[in-house]
Amino acid sequence: MKKYLKLLGKKLSELRFRDKLTISYILLITVPAIVIGIKYYNTSSQIILENASKHIYEIVKKDNQIIDNRLNKLQESTLSTISNVELYTLLNAMRTDDEMQLIQMDKRIKEILNQYFIENGDIFSANLLTSYYAFGSNNVSISQEKVLDSNVYKDAKQAQGGLVWIPNYEVSEIVKSGEILNNNFNNFFAAARTINSTYFQNGSIHYMSEGIERPVLLINVKVDMFNSVFADSLPVTGAYTFVLSQDGRVISPTQSNHIKSYEDSDWFQHALLQKSGSSITTIAGKKLLVCFDRMQTTGWITAAFVPYDQLIVNLSNLRTYTLYLSIFLMVLSVIIAYLLSGWLTNPIKKLLVATHLIGIGKFTTKIPVVSDKEFSFLFTKFNQMNEKIQQLITENYEVKLREKEAEIMALNLQLNPHFLYNTLNIINWMAMDKNQDDISRMIMSLSTMLEYTVHNKKEIVPLREDMKWLKGYLHIMSTRYEGIFGVQIEIDPSLDSCTVPKLFLQPIIENSIIHGFELLETGGMIQIVGWNNESTVHFTVQDNGKGMDENQKKNIMNDDSEHVGISNIDKRIKLLFGQEYGISIDSQVGVGTSVHIVFPFRKFETSVDNF
Repeated sequence: MKKYLKLLGKKLSELRFRDKLTISYILLITVPAIVIGIKYYNTSSQIILENASKHIYEIVKKDNQIIDNRLNKLQESTLSTISNVELYTLLNAMRTDDEMQLIQMDKRIKEILNQYFIENGDIFSANLLTSYYAFGSNNVSISQEKVLDSNVYKDAKQAQGGLVWIPNYEVSEIVKSGEILNNNFNNFFAAARTINSTYFQNGSIHYMSEGIERPVLLINVKVDMFNSVFADSLPVTGAYTFVLSQDGRVISPTQSNHIKSYEDSDWFQHALLQKSGSSITTIAGKKLLVCFDRMQTTGWITAAFVPYDQLIVNLSNLRTYTLYLSIFLMVLSVIIAYLLSGWLTNPIKKLLVATHLIGIGKFTTKIPVVSDKEFSFLFTKFNQMNEKIQQLITENYEVKLREKEAEIMALNLQLNPHFLYNTLNIINWMAMDKNQDDISRMIMSLSTMLEYTVHNKKEIVPLREDMKWLKGYLHIMSTRYEGIFGVQIEIDPSLDSCTVPKLFLQPIIENSIIHGFELLETGGMIQIVGWNNESTVHFTVQDNGKGMDENQKKNIMNDDSEHVGISNIDKRIKLLFGQEYGISIDSQVGVGTSVHIVFPFRKFETSVDNF
C-alpha cells in the first residue's frame, strides 16, 4: 500500500501546476458533496431510527401496561386469598395426621382458591403448599418432598409474607415423579407468598395458632400470557419481543432458538440502569434496535428487538441519488477548475519564484503588489512575513551573543569564590593552630554561608539546607551582638525535606536583631517555630523587641521601606505558591513582633530546579 501511495505521489508531482489545480478543484467540489450526501443519508437514517424507536417504545410501554394490569389483578387476588377468614379457620382446625380430614379440607380450600383464581385464564394452577399436603388445583400432582427442596418454596418462605415473582421454571421441579405434563403447559412463571400468622375480622386482629404451619400460596401462570399480549404488536418484519428476568434470563418465549440469557449484554446492563428506553446493539452479528421497559409489578424487562436493516429499507433510493449527484458535481468541477486554473496560474508562479528565493536565503526578496484584491493582500502579507523573518533572525543572533557573554561572565565569577574559600580555610587552620576556637567557628560559619549562597542557584531548597545556613548566620550575629539576644528553635523534624524559598527566614531575623533590639543591651529573645498543618506549612518568628505601630506594619511591606527584605520574601512566596500564601505581621509597641509565614507543604525533589 505504501509503495502505491509513493508512486501516486510521484505521478502527481510530475503534473503541471494547472493540472494539479484542476484536480484540487475537482476534489474541493466532489468531496464535500459526497460528505454532505453521506451526512444526509446518515441524518435520514437517524431520523427514521428515532421515529421508529419512539413508536416501538410506545408499543412496548403499552404492552407492559397490559401485563402489569393482569399481574396486579393476580396480586390483588392473592391478597384477598390470604385475608380469607374461612381459610384461616380451616388452617387453625387442621389435623395433619387425619388423612380423611385433609381430603375434606383440600376440597374446601380448592373451592376458596377457585373463588379468586378460576376465572383468570392466565392461571394454570393455584395451590396451598405445606410439608404434609398440597391443597388446591388438580392440574398438577405436587410432591411434598420436592416442594420443600424447591427454590419456589424457599423463596416464598424467605419473603416472609411478601409476594415473590419467580421466572419461568419447569413444573417437574415440584410434581410427583413419573407425571408427564402437556408440553404446552410445562413452562410457567409463578407468584408465591407465605400466609401470615394474623388476619383481621370485624375490626379485630386474630392470630393463627403457634403450632400451625404457615403454608405457601403458589400461583402458576402460563407463559403464553405474554405471547397473547405481544402477538402482532410489532409492525416491522423480523421483529420480536422478549420478557427477561432481572438476571437476564429469557422468560418468554420459552421455546426459542435465540440466546437464553442476556446477562452479559451491554444493552441489558444499560436497561438495568435506565429501566426504560432504547439502544442499538449487535446480537449474533446482526444489528438491532432494542426498545425496553421495566414492569412495575415484577421488575422484569420487556424488550422488543427490531432488525436495523428493516428500518432503513427505503433509503436505497437515497444512495442512488447521492451517487448521481456526485458524478454530476465531478463533471462540473472539471470545467470550473480548468477555467479558474488558467486565471490563477500567473500570480501563483510569482509567489513560487519568491518563495524559492527566500528558501535559498535571499530574504530581501519582495513581490510587486498587483491590483487584484485577493492577490494584493496575499503579496502584501508575504512581504511583511519576509521582513518579520529577517527581523527574527537578527534578534536570535543577538540573543545568542548575549548568552555566550553571560556564560563567560559566570565562569569568571566562579573563580573569585574559589580563591576566597581557600583563603578562609587557611585562616581557619591558623586560628585552630592558635587555639582560637571562636574565630575558627566564625570562619567555618562564614565559609558555609558563602558556599551555600554562591553555588546553590536554586530558588527553592529543602528546609534542612536552609536551616544549616541560618544557624551559621545566627552564630555570626550572636558573636557580633554578644549578650544582647538569644535564639530558640522549635521546628517539627518532619519538615526537614519540605520545600521552602531560599533564605526566607533571614530577612525577618535580621529585622528583629537590628531594629527590634536596637534599644536593648540584654534580654532579647527570638523564637523560631515551624509546624505542619496537613497541607500547609507554618513558620513563626517572634521577638520581644520594641515592636511596631500600625503605620510601621503597613510600611514594612512596601518596596520603599528600609525593611525591603521582608516585602521581597512575601512577593517570592506569592510568586512561587500563589496569592493566598505569604507573610502576616502582628506587633505591639513595647511588647514585640510576631511574623507568621504560610505556604503549601511540598516535599523537595532534587530533580526540580524551579517551581
